[in-house]
Amino acid sequence: MSYKAVSDAAIDIWIVREREEQLSGKAMHTYHSDSIALKDNSLFDLWTTHAEREESLKYGLNEEGRKSFLYRRAIRRLILRKYTKRQPRELVIESDSFSGKPMLGGQMSDVCFSSSSSGGLMAVAVGHEMRLGVDIEKETDDLSGKESLQLARNFFSTREYNQILRTGPPDSRRELFFKLWVLKEAWAKARGQGLGQPLDSFSILLQDSPKLLMDEREKDTQSESGWQLATFNPSAGYVGAIAYESRIPVNQLNINHVTREDFLNNMA
Repeated sequence: MSYKAVSDAAIDIWIVREREEQLSGKAMHTYHSDSIALKDNSLFDLWTTHAEREESLKYGLNEEGRKSFLYRRAIRRLILRKYTKRQPRELVIESDSFSGKPMLGGQMSDVCFSSSSSGGLMAVAVGHEMRLGVDIEKETDDLSGKESLQLARNFFSTREYNQILRTGPPDSRRELFFKLWVLKEAWAKARGQGLGQPLDSFSILLQDSPKLLMDEREKDTQSESGWQLATFNPSAGYVGAIAYESRIPVNQLNINHVTREDFLNNMA
């Protein structure tokens, strides 16, 4: 497995699919727990910690759900291994004492990461000495433009609701809703708040590039300066976003779509 240095001026985003999909009538081979024998508990023993395996039993998951949970933990460790020269199980992943946000401990604490999964797709973002959050969502046709507007009215800020309201066709409203959703989630995750941050306490304005605006009641405790936000396309039918605060300007986002062969040859 090759070692990859973390760049101060770049963020790497790894896109990993959990299931096989059909593409043009042919099976597209991607990560799948069955296809790489993750049914074998010995591999979980190799790539995850005892604490993670114990954690997988806490949520009342069925066997497939538990394997998916451990699969995501294993993939996260295998990707971080590329930046640390450590074996997956040797990586110390701690939770911030205040926010609970996962982070690398010890001498690897300068390597920052965030992960997200939706609809069988996983994203892991890696950067250097920054606050970093990533979020992806699978767009669903079941959500109408009218429903998108109602959700925005209930959960988003007034500014964001008006952005969606001014958008024309229903499909455009749904697309804008998902884009705002992942941007807001990515920023909340970068701060370590997740859903603990009220979604109407800040606004994302989509202009030439996404811009963060804090609600007046939040400005005394949270700064909106220094944060950068961007969207990306993880795969067809998905939308993704990252948020980061870095002392060094980031001028490059590297999107890496990882195949089963990459995994077996270079990462495992």
